Amino acid sequence: MLATLKDFEVWFITGSQHLYGPETLAQVEKHSREL
Repeated sequence: MLATLKDFEVWFITGSQHLYGPETLAQVEKHSREL
């Protein structure tokens, strides 16, 4: 039996580390919201 895409659920989990600095964290947050 072949699986179809309707049989799956996809989650995108984003995160970051504070050592990257505020500019990078803001960009990660922006990209996460766009997804």
